[in-house]
Amino acid sequence: MLITGASAGIGSICAQYFAKEGASLALVGRNAEKFEKVLENIKKSGVKTEPLVILADVSVDAERIIGETIEKYGRLDVLNNNAAIGNHATIKTLQIEDFDKIFAVNVRGVVELTQYAVPHLIRSRESTASDW
Repeated sequence: MLITGASAGIGSICAQYFAKEGASLALVGRNAEKFEKVLENIKKSGVKTEPLVILADVSVDAERIIGETIEKYGRLDVLNNNAAIGNHATIKTLQIEDFDKIFAVNVRGVVELTQYAVPHLIRSRESTASDW
């Protein structure tokens, strides 16, 4: 399972939950310090397999993220897109550069990462279809 935005917020909660359930995890985030706290919580839960941690920005590293995940696990069964950023500016004060960054992470990053993931997700589904 690949979880983006795993160093904070909903992504970190998903990472901790699915680690407890025994999932093999590839965790993506931009903040190494926050990741340390998430990994501490995962280890405290008695997880046997340490997750793959990928420090990356989904708006520019989508291909690398999928590549490292496949290299480590050989497959991808689930993509959980959580990475997102925000801005509290109003339409009057929002700088276009900030809008571009928000769009790059929250929309383009999701689309591009999903495009790279889809062939692996399809292969995974086809290989387990007889189990359904």
